[in-house]
Amino acid sequence: MEEILQQYLAAAAEHSRSVRDVAEKDRVIPILIDWGGFHALGLDGQVYVYLFDDNFYLAGAQGKIEPLQRYRNTVYYLASKKYPELNHLNPVRQDTDRTCPFCDGSGIVDDIPDSIRNNVLCYCGGLGWIPADDVIPGN
Repeated sequence: MEEILQQYLAAAAEHSRSVRDVAEKDRVIPILIDWGGFHALGLDGQVYVYLFDDNFYLAGAQGKIEPLQRYRNTVYYLASKKYPELNHLNPVRQDTDRTCPFCDGSGIVDDIPDSIRNNVLCYCGGLGWIPADDVIPGN
């Protein structure tokens, strides 16, 4: 994973400088970046979450281990798609896991224009299933 981190750091001009700086400082590979923060894969295999708040910009980012398995699965899945050498991290559905009720197992959100479909993740992160212990909104 060190090689992937070095590739990211060399090409990180596409991302904000602050995300790149955190990646270099904490030795993490940003995988999922949105308006509220980002999730990153640590060289230790852990998934870390960083929030874009005042502390991020003023005092330096403080990553925390992501507590939710659904988010960890999403990061592992997206990392394995972006970096084929990380395919071994792709989550495996267990017998007790449930089909995602928002995409009916397709991993793709319906009713989204084709022009933005690839930029919108389903609740399941594109896997088509959610962990058995995940709490589904509205239930």
